[in-house]
Amino acid sequence: MKKTMLLLAFALIFASLLGCVTNEQIQNYNAGVKAYEEGSIELAKKYFEGAKGYANARSYLNSIAVYENIYVEALGYFDARDYQAARNGFASIPAYENASEYIDYIDRLEKRYNEGLEAFEQQDYVTARMRFIQAQGYEDSADYAKRISRFEDSYQIAMGFYREGNYIEALEAFDRIGVSYKDSEEKIASIYDLFSRRSVAPRKLLELFTASCAAEDEPVKIVSADINEGSFAARMDNGLMIIGNTGADGNISTVSFWAGKELQKAMGKEGMKRLYAHCIHSLTISKTPYEEIFAGIDGYLDGTKGYGDYTLSLNDDPSGADVLTADYLG
Repeated sequence: MKKTMLLLAFALIFASLLGCVTNEQIQNYNAGVKAYEEGSIELAKKYFEGAKGYANARSYLNSIAVYENIYVEALGYFDARDYQAARNGFASIPAYENASEYIDYIDRLEKRYNEGLEAFEQQDYVTARMRFIQAQGYEDSADYAKRISRFEDSYQIAMGFYREGNYIEALEAFDRIGVSYKDSEEKIASIYDLFSRRSVAPRKLLELFTASCAAEDEPVKIVSADINEGSFAARMDNGLMIIGNTGADGNISTVSFWAGKELQKAMGKEGMKRLYAHCIHSLTISKTPYEEIFAGIDGYLDGTKGYGDYTLSLNDDPSGADVLTADYLG
């Protein structure tokens, strides 16, 4: 009996020794809790690892493991430039590692991006490009920066044409920019002002004529065109004939628009006025709206009003055709 009691006592002592807690574990645990509450997660992890088996150190370590997973996932989003998802992740663990630094960095990118958008909307493209570059891939900042770079490329091409006196090419290049960039609006206005007083080459006249008709939903097509040095002629699918001469520069010196009896009958009086307004509209590259020309068509047709540097006259031909003639005086 005594021997049995002795064995039981030894067993109890051994069990007690197995479950004992050291002062070091307690100190580590307390230090871990303090570090955890202060946000020093990495330090807390080290203390809790030294306090394993004491109290709920394991629960704390499990929580820290969740922090670590969130941090790694947020880093993945950051590297993939999914900054909003990255910020959401870091914001859920602001005290872990350098999560707060990532948050500040992403906030700075967003601020630069928004400043870029504001400058872009205000057509301050120099500032906008700089801000989008500083945004370093936030949202579509790279696309905006590329667009502005293309603006600059198109602008330099347009200015090259402008300085060379190739104004049609310059105008097309300025139009390709698609926005008001630097002094592009002023350059475009100066070109239109110049063109409003200049004649055009025969091919350009035909292009402007068909474009003017199409814009008013009155389309016509060129059936035939014969353009030679010094003269040209074209026939439209509605029967209108366009005949003229060119000067040494290849631009029109005089042009006549012939409308036969059949065309006059088909168009009617009002329709012929609209057709002649399109003819006049095609004489220069100008921003004068078609409707403005049509509103003053009677003055153009009776010869009391010129267009650009053209004088205009409408006469009857012995064949019964009406002939609108424009003579360039420039």
